[in-house]
Amino acid sequence: MSGLPSSDLVPHAQDGKGVANRPNMAAIFGAPVFGAHRSSSGERTLKKQRKTSSRGRSEKDEKSKETKVARAPIPREPIPREAVTHTDRSFVPEATIDKVIALVRKEHGEHSIARLSDYEPTESAFPLPLANMTYAIGVPGFPRAKLVQIYGPPSAGKTTLAKIAMAAAQQQGYVVHHWDRENSLDPVRDAKLGVRIDNVLYHDDALTIEDAFSEIMTVIAIHKKLKTPAFLVLDSVAAYMTKADIERPFDQEARRAALASFLSQNLKKLLNAFQDENIAVLFVNQQRSNANASSPWAKQTYAPGGNALHHFCHLTIEMKHIRILKHGSGEAAEPVGITARGRVEKSKLSTPFKTFDINIYADRVEEATREPVRD
Repeated sequence: MSGLPSSDLVPHAQDGKGVANRPNMAAIFGAPVFGAHRSSSGERTLKKQRKTSSRGRSEKDEKSKETKVARAPIPREPIPREAVTHTDRSFVPEATIDKVIALVRKEHGEHSIARLSDYEPTESAFPLPLANMTYAIGVPGFPRAKLVQIYGPPSAGKTTLAKIAMAAAQQQGYVVHHWDRENSLDPVRDAKLGVRIDNVLYHDDALTIEDAFSEIMTVIAIHKKLKTPAFLVLDSVAAYMTKADIERPFDQEARRAALASFLSQNLKKLLNAFQDENIAVLFVNQQRSNANASSPWAKQTYAPGGNALHHFCHLTIEMKHIRILKHGSGEAAEPVGITARGRVEKSKLSTPFKTFDINIYADRVEEATREPVRD
């Protein structure tokens, strides 16, 4: 650089190729900069300041240690309190209970209230021929006075399982009523599965879900009056239309959630009709894909009928097709049946989420495994 003496220039490497000269900024401005040579007098001054500051801090720490005085701990005695006595409030005097029962019965009738110990449950289920299914359900057979739903994809054994339950109910003296909107009636195969077709009362006139529920309520009232056991099978919920569907033209959009709305309003009436009665009700239902399942962990399928049907059912079984059973080997093997898996999706009777496997053939149903599979 022109205008600066050569003594104020220091060597500087430039890109590793050569040595250039840059100005000595410390010499020009009198301030130490990075990379410049500090004067010896400045270094001595900095060292002196550091020693003085460190000596002052050490003296101050020693003085603070000398001035600290150890204090004796203050004795604290516990505050005297009265002893808490725990009384057992689980025992209620018999006179109080009797008085409450008498007053409620006087206001609302003789059968409005009773002690739980006075309740005598009758036979709660009729036995099924499939032991692993009985174990998965958790009660000794098909429950009575409860609403049971079996749903699943096509060709999963839903209707066949309903026919097995119908045959088991007939062996226990139940009168079987069958509402079939799936058009799956096959008396020859039903007879092979053990159903006495001459004792099955077939309802084919109900085209809408409103007509089917009206007939079901009438049948329940008749059996309650006659005091005879009955087994009612509706196949299937999704196959029934509503009256609004029959009246609308084909080019008009159907009312959304019409079936779910009807079931939400009328399932309460249906359940109250056969409560504590020797009547069992089975709903067979189809399966749909859940288009709103955005999460991969969400359930991808659902049963039509809305949430009300799922909530009011005491037992819900989902059927799935596992594999095809074939006779023979190689290319000449012919399918003779399927293996289906039932999973207890919901149960108010026992522990849910148990599964069972069954082999379904054209003329029989048998257990696929000795023990139910647990998920």
